[in-house]
Amino acid sequence: MLINNSKSAFNLGANFGESSVGGEYRSIGGTNLHDAANKRKYFTQRDADGTCLCSRAVPDIDPQSQATLWAKFPAPPPDVRAMTVVIPHFVPMENIPIGQ
Repeated sequence: MLINNSKSAFNLGANFGESSVGGEYRSIGGTNLHDAANKRKYFTQRDADGTCLCSRAVPDIDPQSQATLWAKFPAPPPDVRAMTVVIPHFVPMENIPIGQ
């Protein structure tokens, strides 16, 4: 969930897309997960055309409102119980529990 508590609309622009992939404007394709225990990084999954399986074409988020965003990732090994969530331009969120 992205919450806009400001007085102006928030435009994702290309700030949250994967910089090495074209067509990421208004997507969160640059989001990834870090599995510290197995020293592995999980990237947002993509279809055969390279398009992220994630929130795309996200409209401006109005002032004092919120938007639910999503991204699909490969499943980690069954023993992984928490990961770090990395969203471009945000502080990493560490030790986030995951369910099976």
